[in-house]
Amino acid sequence: MILRTFYKLWLIPAFFLFSCRNGINDARQSDAFVQQVKQLEETRSSAANTDSLLKSWMALSQKPLLQRDTVLSAQVNYNIGRLYAIAGSDSAETYIVKALELIEATEGNLELKARIYNGMGNIRSSDTREHQANYYYNKAAAIVLADSTIDLSPLTRSIMLLSAAQSNTFLYQYELAQQMNMAALVLSPQLPAGHINQQRVLVQIIQTLNAQQNLRTV
Repeated sequence: MILRTFYKLWLIPAFFLFSCRNGINDARQSDAFVQQVKQLEETRSSAANTDSLLKSWMALSQKPLLQRDTVLSAQVNYNIGRLYAIAGSDSAETYIVKALELIEATEGNLELKARIYNGMGNIRSSDTREHQANYYYNKAAAIVLADSTIDLSPLTRSIMLLSAAQSNTFLYQYELAQQMNMAALVLSPQLPAGHINQQRVLVQIIQTLNAQQNLRTV
């Protein structure tokens, strides 16, 4: 009886020690995944490296510990979808939709949500589902307009705003389109010198004004 009690008492700290070690190892591996994701996202894609980047992202997506992290898993799936979209592959939709399903249930994560919403807008626009595209473009743009502190570059913000503005003009939502065009115009001085979006925003403002004027004269 004494030996059995001693054995049980010995097992308790041993169990907790094992659990703590597993927890520490999981945390370290999770931190390693975060660094890998960051490094991959900082690697500019090109025709020469798209295949190798895609393989790296796919390998990450198969890691069980990463799959248990909703935000990281959404991030990885989004980047896989983005690379497939660049390659013109229909597989892009599968991964962007999966990223969306994962991230929608989370609180916060506005930067990633904006990227995924914009990605969904691109997917829906490419298969001519314009109303669905508009819905997602506007969700991305709403985040940009509502929060100036999220970690998105001026160029990324500009892209999201102009995509939403163009979609709104196409669907006759001229006031909303112009609101987003003007917000993009404010960002123009912060874009790389000579970037096409500095010209694009002016073109879109004029196009929307013309569309509004034509509507009034009908």
